[in-house]
Amino acid sequence: MAASLGACAPRYRIDDSPMPRLHRERPARAESGLSSWPDSTGREEALCAEPEDEGLAPPGLGEVERAVRFFQTQRRGDGPALDAAWPPFLEIVDAYLDQAPEHLSLSPLIRARVSAEYELDMERRRPDGCPEELERVVGRLLARIDSKVRAMRTLASTAAPRDAASESQGLQWPVAHGMITSGFGYRRDPLDPSRVRFHSGIDLAAPLNEPVMAAASGQVIRTGWAGKAGRAVRIVHPDGTQTMYAHLALILVKPGQRIEAGDVIGLLGASGRATGPHLHFAVFREGKQVDPLDVLRPVPMSFSEDLPGIVFGYGQ
Repeated sequence: MAASLGACAPRYRIDDSPMPRLHRERPARAESGLSSWPDSTGREEALCAEPEDEGLAPPGLGEVERAVRFFQTQRRGDGPALDAAWPPFLEIVDAYLDQAPEHLSLSPLIRARVSAEYELDMERRRPDGCPEELERVVGRLLARIDSKVRAMRTLASTAAPRDAASESQGLQWPVAHGMITSGFGYRRDPLDPSRVRFHSGIDLAAPLNEPVMAAASGQVIRTGWAGKAGRAVRIVHPDGTQTMYAHLALILVKPGQRIEAGDVIGLLGASGRATGPHLHFAVFREGKQVDPLDVLRPVPMSFSEDLPGIVFGYGQ
């Protein structure tokens, strides 16, 4: 635990301004040690300021991953731990965003955004509600993430001509349009919020019975019921990569069948352990799970203050 606290401790800026109370009027809160929480009276919040010491290296990918995981784990607790989880998480993610878009990775930003949205919603459900200061700071961070993600996708689209359909540019998205509701990596279990579990793919929410397409050409190696994954299809591709499509409402292919990229292999559903209609899409290389967002082609993405998650694709 000490190592985790050290990895996630705020250390990119010094904010010596007075610390506002985050939540309930409890005397112990003043000694909670949240010295990195920003001051909202008269100057720009420290979480969104540029680094004061340019000699400090920005946090790396691994540090952001650890910060997100520690945030999720600490938010399972109660009492002061709930409030104490926010500042280190916000500090690390905000410092990561100080870098140019070409130096950032999409996946941890999506995970951080989904986690922040989820936990902000949990704050709003607490009996005494969510403090305005927390709403403002988290909202500001979400806006920064959205801006950086747009810039990253623009760079990726520019590097890869839109009319080129070569699979060497990456895997095709298995759903034409929808919403990314959960990323790869550790997350709060949607059916058991008290637990943090490893999520081996990404969740793509879309209307029930939406066509699900093969991400690349290959051969179907497995179909049928896969326990908590519900009805699932697994495909092996020429380079040895395997893709899995889970929670389907209907399977439209058979083991041994050869398919091309874009062929419809099933219909999106909510079979197995699911909270609603979505596709769980997973990618395996050399027997290891990899983040699908690292190997999928660039597509348009947009964000909404009214909806959780990130909208993707070319449809409506």
